[in-house]
Amino acid sequence: MRKFHHSPLGVIAAISAAILCLTTPQAVAVSGPGEPRVLASASESTKEIARENAAAVARGANVCGPNYNLASADPLPFGVAPAQRKGVLFNYTTADNKTACAIFDNNTGLKTYMELKSCPGTDTNSSKCSKDAGYFLEYAGPTYTSTSGPRGTCWVHKAWMALLIDDAITYGFVC
Repeated sequence: MRKFHHSPLGVIAAISAAILCLTTPQAVAVSGPGEPRVLASASESTKEIARENAAAVARGANVCGPNYNLASADPLPFGVAPAQRKGVLFNYTTADNKTACAIFDNNTGLKTYMELKSCPGTDTNSSKCSKDAGYFLEYAGPTYTSTSGPRGTCWVHKAWMALLIDDAITYGFVC
């Protein structure tokens, strides 16, 4: 019969690997192979952006959390051709539509100063807003907000990119 000796380093490595497997977020934002979860009510342009940027959409949903689905994707600056796009503001909501999450994707390929703010209602100066700001290579966010505004179910996400995108504001359900 063969006797095995466990080295302390080997045991630590095995435990570390097990912990990493249990704590690493899984890619849950897909409905099929390579398809991000997109709300049926999303616009055709959002669905097209999701198809073209499946990895970014899935990454954003993974960062927001497993219960989030893409509600809208706004290429920024608004109205530019895809080749001139500097960023995409991804808006995710929970299935019960009580919480919204935003990711502001950086499409410049350069570390750029970005700001992203999410607020309940339409007041971007509210103390209830969440904000992420700094120099980012990939994305700003996630930022979260309740979708319960003062006059109903609504929220706002505000994105800004230094020298490239003025305040780009997108609204959830208008209240």
